[in-house]
Amino acid sequence: MTLPAPTTSSDHRSTDLPGARPTVGTTLLQTAQTFGIDLPVRYVAWEDAEGVVHVAHPDIRVLATRHGATGVDDTLDMVETATGAFSDAAAGELR
Repeated sequence: MTLPAPTTSSDHRSTDLPGARPTVGTTLLQTAQTFGIDLPVRYVAWEDAEGVVHVAHPDIRVLATRHGATGVDDTLDMVETATGAFSDAAAGELR
């Protein structure tokens, strides 16, 4: 997906972000275009020797700090909720 430059007064240009959710990606990219390198958020799942499934992903708030994204707490809250639900579901399905 290519996100168009915002129609509000801003100096952000179009950014290509394949596979991302437009509402989340647009909000984060309008704050910091460099966020695009970390979107969509990647996950890894594995089963250890004891049969326990683990799911890991980067902390969205750490990513926001890295990219200097501010004023997007509602979006970060939404991503944290979705990430937790996805991780829980993935771990349960892989057991």
